[in-house]
Amino acid sequence: MGKNKFLLGIIFLFFAFNAYSQTTTVTTSICDGDSIFLQGAWQTSAGTYTDVTSSGTVITNLVINPLPVITPNFIFNGTAVVQPGNVFQLTQATNGQAGSVWNNIMINLNQPFSFDVDVFLGCNGGGADGIAFVLQPVSTSLGSTGGGIGYQSISPSFAVEFDTWLNSQYSDPWYNHAAIQKNGNLNHSGPSNLAGPVGFPPTGFSSIEDCQWHKAIFNWDPATTNFTLDFDGVQILNYTGDIVNTIFNGNPNVYWGFTGSTGGANNLQRFRFNYDLPDTTI
Repeated sequence: MGKNKFLLGIIFLFFAFNAYSQTTTVTTSICDGDSIFLQGAWQTSAGTYTDVTSSGTVITNLVINPLPVITPNFIFNGTAVVQPGNVFQLTQATNGQAGSVWNNIMINLNQPFSFDVDVFLGCNGGGADGIAFVLQPVSTSLGSTGGGIGYQSISPSFAVEFDTWLNSQYSDPWYNHAAIQKNGNLNHSGPSNLAGPVGFPPTGFSSIEDCQWHKAIFNWDPATTNFTLDFDGVQILNYTGDIVNTIFNGNPNVYWGFTGSTGGANNLQRFRFNYDLPDTTI
C-alpha cells in the first residue's frame, strides 16, 4: 500500500503541475516602428516569442503591421477629409485652404520607421502651396495657411516639405522643391534648414504639379540618426542628426502626420499610404 500511495502521489503531482503550468498561445499586432516587451527585450520584428512565467508558458505570435492599419485614429483639421481608396485629401483646388491629418498615437523615435506614401500635388503647374510630412509632440490640432504649407510655427517639429510655390521671403528656389526644416521655420537660408532644398527627378527641375501620384518613402534609423527621403525611386534628401535631443529635447515620442495649404493660388493636394506586404503565415 505504501508503494501504491507513493505512485498515486507522483501521478497527482504530475497532473497538478501540468494543470498549473498551462501553455497559452496568443497573437499580438503592433505597428511598424513600435515595440513590445517579449522574451526579456523590446521586440520590433515579427516572429514567435516564448515567455515562461510563474503561471505558465505564453507563446506570442507577433505580427508587424504597417501604420496605420491597426491604428486608424486620425485627427482631421481644416479642409482635410478622408476619401475612398485610402486617400487623404488635404486641400481642394481652392484658394485659402489649410488641412492637416495627424495620427493620435505617438511613435517612438528610438525605434526605426519607414513610411511608404504616394503624394498628389495637383494638376495646376502654377498652383500652390504644397504639403509636408511632420513630426511634432505638441498637439493633433495644428496647421497653417498659405506659404506656411500647414506646418509654419509648429515648434518643436521636424518637417519634410514638398513646396510648389516660390516664396522669396523663405529663399525658395524657382523650381518645385523638397527640404527638411525644423521648428516650423520655412527659411532655407537660415539654421532651421536641415537639408535641401532640392528639385525632383528625373531632371532636378521637374514639376510635381503634374496630375500624377508620386511615391515618397520616409526612412528613419535611430541607430545612425539618419533620415532619408526617396522620391519616385531616387534618394533626394539625406540628413544625419540627433533629432530626439537637438529638436525634441530628449523626448522621443511624437505625433506624425501631413499638412497642406493653399493661398492666393491653389491645387488639389492629397496623399495615400502603400501597404505592399507579402502574405505571411504564422
